[in-house]
Amino acid sequence: MEKSRQKILENSLETMSDRNERYILDVDDVIARLRALLKKNVPYLRVRGEIVNLSRSGSGHMYFSLRGHEELLQCVWFKARQFSRGINPFTGEVLQPEDDLLSPEDLRDGQTVICSGGLSLYGSRSVCQLIADLVQADGLGKYRADLMILQRKLQDRGYFLLERKRAIPANPQTVALITSPGSAAAHDFLSIAQQRGTGSKIFLYPVLVQGEDAPADIAAAIAKANTDNFAEVIALVRGGGSNEDLRAFDDERVASAIFASAIPVVAGIGHEINTSLADMTADLRAATPTHAAQLIWTDRSLILSQINELKNRSDTAIRKRLRTAQTSLLTRESHLKRLDPGKDLAQKKALVHSAAAALRRAMSVRILHQKTSLDRLEAALTAASPLKGISAASGKLRFLHALLQKANPIPPCIQKLDLLQIRLQNANPLAPLMRGYAMVHQDQGAILQSARDILPGSILNLRFHDGSLRVQVLPKTE
Repeated sequence: MEKSRQKILENSLETMSDRNERYILDVDDVIARLRALLKKNVPYLRVRGEIVNLSRSGSGHMYFSLRGHEELLQCVWFKARQFSRGINPFTGEVLQPEDDLLSPEDLRDGQTVICSGGLSLYGSRSVCQLIADLVQADGLGKYRADLMILQRKLQDRGYFLLERKRAIPANPQTVALITSPGSAAAHDFLSIAQQRGTGSKIFLYPVLVQGEDAPADIAAAIAKANTDNFAEVIALVRGGGSNEDLRAFDDERVASAIFASAIPVVAGIGHEINTSLADMTADLRAATPTHAAQLIWTDRSLILSQINELKNRSDTAIRKRLRTAQTSLLTRESHLKRLDPGKDLAQKKALVHSAAAALRRAMSVRILHQKTSLDRLEAALTAASPLKGISAASGKLRFLHALLQKANPIPPCIQKLDLLQIRLQNANPLAPLMRGYAMVHQDQGAILQSARDILPGSILNLRFHDGSLRVQVLPKTE
């Protein structure tokens, strides 16, 4: 097929080269010629490939691409061609049900199909695309098959169990937002967040949301949000796109990171029709990023309405309580008037005065009796006082102390002892050493009294008051 297309283009270029000398073609003419060449040389063909980027327009046309090993071929299945009677365009035979004809409703991303139709150049971009006449099933594509295997594996591990999923805190005050910064998804999420709840701090963890590096980036951001332990909720959001664009959210690494998260995860990925493994693993799945914000925070007008309702109920309860209290107070006031103690207050007051007078009289008699007894005790105590005997004994003690001092032999002995001590100190041969003198000893220990007794080369010991010094006598110099 590739060789045939190459040959057609070479022939066309040769033809155009021959005419180049006569005139120059404009772009529209070139595209028209290429379109005519494709229609003439490749009227019909059957192409096998995996459906990706499937979408339906409002007019009912189906748009998708067929993926090969390395290339993509754009396809369109116009609504007018979707009601084919199932006639093989090559043989003209009527196809049977067992030929696996597909309707537009049967198409899914990841399917491997066989499309029959012709090639054409489309629109102002002159994109080569296949105009499909009919589409036949050829089994699931490799990616779809691998995805189903992974889904079953994660299901067996309990990733999708409802009883595992945790409730999202109502109107959380801290949220970790994991998405592509500056994207429409981030803008929509933050716009809704400003209109709902009671105020929240949102920390953005910027990540790639498509491409080969996106899964590892997203998984790392979820782990980082858990390590930071800042948020009550993690919001993982991504705007709409084809299934090809959303592949990062079908990656096992992302699902495992959500499953391991200690913080509840709300996933709002793509549109409502898109359901990824990340959506299935998350604690709460939202249809879109906007819907994710709506699930996390309550509408502020509803909160205000609830507050007003609670205020009205509180006011009603307070008014009812006040009415009940007022009724009870009036009843008690009526009972108090019937039981007014003022009626017998004068009688009781007279009794109190009488009792007080009697108490004062009894206290006066008691005080007088106690004073008389105290006077008698004081007189008896004075008569029995030992002060007279103490005064006589004190005089006698002073007399005996004087006699003892006259007969004491100790002071003369102390005086004599002091005199002997002075004489002993004067006879101490070591006393002059304290005044700077020194005693000279021979090496054997005898004291020297004259310089004539000292021979040159002798070893002498000089004794001072605080120590000794050993010296040698030098010969006398001329």
